[in-house]
Amino acid sequence: IELRVDKLHPTYRYRGATVKFYYKATGAKKQGSLQASVSTRALHFELPQNARSTRTQRAHFGELLSDLLAPLKKHAHALGAATATVHRRLAEALGTAAESAPGRDIAPGVAERVRQSWAQAGQAVGPYEEALDGLLGRLEGTSAGPLQRIHGDLHLGQILQVPASMVPGEPGGPARWAILDFEGEPLRPMHERMVREPRLRDVVGMLRSFDYAAGSALQELPGADGAAAGDWVWQRRAEFLAGYAEAAGPVDESDPVFTALLLDKALYEVVYEVRNRPSWVAVPLEAVRALLTAPPSPLAE
Repeated sequence: IELRVDKLHPTYRYRGATVKFYYKATGAKKQGSLQASVSTRALHFELPQNARSTRTQRAHFGELLSDLLAPLKKHAHALGAATATVHRRLAEALGTAAESAPGRDIAPGVAERVRQSWAQAGQAVGPYEEALDGLLGRLEGTSAGPLQRIHGDLHLGQILQVPASMVPGEPGGPARWAILDFEGEPLRPMHERMVREPRLRDVVGMLRSFDYAAGSALQELPGADGAAAGDWVWQRRAEFLAGYAEAAGPVDESDPVFTALLLDKALYEVVYEVRNRPSWVAVPLEAVRALLTAPPSPLAE
């Protein structure tokens, strides 16, 4: 999901006045330009006189962008609902299962995967072994709930929005989400991709993808506001989880299984980036460190 700034109107109403946009390319001010050739450059705006106050320009910029990006909220919410719908239909078609003994089937396997990834990624992450032991200690014996076939590698790159005109039988309805490529994580052996797993694995995969979307923007725009990017991630996360909850019930973010799966995914990403794109490793590294330094939820104790 991206904001196509080349599609923005050159003026916008903000606080009852008109904001003028322009794109800065090769030092030239092109006020009101909507040329695609400069749309990848920095987006600038001029605040109206009645919006210039003691508030910082950053505060105004954040408020304005929040207004402009408001339509994205419904996308993240709808994507959460679509993910829940896919899970429900996979369960109906292929069945579900329970752990042979709660806390004995899934938790040990997740812990083993985390340990294996840590063996490859730990040096890059830093001296967090004690925190890792504590997190996995809280996971021990925790039930993962119902198990089923899932997507296995869910992220924004596996999502397409289908226009209403292309939805069979619903030409006048809303646009729909199409979820692609159910082959699972490419680094996992095929037999592991075929087993029933907690639905949470797909949920955390999408949450990590929101983080990657923001991280990629920061990679491409080193001077961008990291705090604003972090806020964007948390907003999309909340909206996605709310959409998922409406269709499948709430996700318990204090669940040790949720936290461990999130760490599992982030460590997997560290290993992938170290092997393939070392310049990108900072994106998952920050997530791993945040998970390992976050205080445990009292609900998980």
